[in-house]
Amino acid sequence: MKLKRFFAAFLAVALLIACVPMTASAGAKVPTKLFVGEKDKSEHNLIERFKRDGYVEVYEVFKNTKSYYTVTYEEDAGYVLTFYYNYEMSELVERNDNYYGLYCDGDLTIRIAGDVTFDTTEYKTRGTCGWRVDGQLTIEGTTVNGSVDKAKIKDCKVTVIGDKNLNTENDGNIGIYAQTLMLHNVEVTALGGYAAVYASDAIVMCDAILNANTDPAMKNGDKALFTYSIETKYLIQKGGKVTARGDVNIEGYDVRGGDNDFEKKVVVYRITFAFLKDTYSGYWRDTFDLFHNPSAIPACMSVSSGNAVAKISGSQLILNRRLSTVITLYIKCGRAIIELDEADVYCRIHFWQFIPYILTGPWSANSVLF
Repeated sequence: MKLKRFFAAFLAVALLIACVPMTASAGAKVPTKLFVGEKDKSEHNLIERFKRDGYVEVYEVFKNTKSYYTVTYEEDAGYVLTFYYNYEMSELVERNDNYYGLYCDGDLTIRIAGDVTFDTTEYKTRGTCGWRVDGQLTIEGTTVNGSVDKAKIKDCKVTVIGDKNLNTENDGNIGIYAQTLMLHNVEVTALGGYAAVYASDAIVMCDAILNANTDPAMKNGDKALFTYSIETKYLIQKGGKVTARGDVNIEGYDVRGGDNDFEKKVVVYRITFAFLKDTYSGYWRDTFDLFHNPSAIPACMSVSSGNAVAKISGSQLILNRRLSTVITLYIKCGRAIIELDEADVYCRIHFWQFIPYILTGPWSANSVLF
């Protein structure tokens, strides 16, 4: 009899656990291809080489230069491309009948230790893009030995120049192209005949400097020789400065400190990314919407919970455990964390929920990404 009761209880617990909602996460777009414009080696896929050899170091041997770059992999950042000293590209990358200074088909972190230049215009090839990353591109300043504080941004500079000829379509003539562009503790100067910077989802700046089509050669008097300096859905800025010449195409602007210098008047929607409520309170298994319009939340944003009281599933919060916690909306921008909003969460239990609550054992981990 006791054995039958044990198996009956075990089956009930198993069924209840099967009903517990699972955490949803968008995850990273892991790249399979990475090509850098390097003489005689621009056709080498550096990710394949890294997987084969376990490391990649590429040196420029020219007039006793110290310039080189490395490819590494970090659990937190994914694939990392680090340029040291005054690196300059030396050949175009050809991919799918298009030309780039750098090409990657997924998320990539680029660290700048020195004064780095990618100038595709030297090769007289029309329609080029300086950097193209089909995923999230993070550019951050660093030093030879590690991180850098914002007082040293001047020592971490990158210039990326695509085809500077006027183009009205976004399929070429772009300085930096990415789905999401993250800038942290670095100064970026970009030029392009369609746009200096194109990011379909968002541009996030944390204590960074962005100069978009600021070269006087990009204008003829008051007439811009390009379509946009910046094109993106959202610009999210914390500290630093953005300088843009000519027209920009930005839908929403969330500014949390810092300066801007737009040459032309820019009319944008002021966006403040935040939770729908300041407090979420209810009973175990209650579900709440986190945002008024979930489709407007950029993919780079994440939600974390202080403990297992709150469980995040997509854009919804599920009360998962009794007591209270705090949830945080944030962006990880390189080594920096930008906190956008917080909300309190309280979970109680109806008396009739007590037995299934105990049997289910909702003691799972808590921190998730969209």
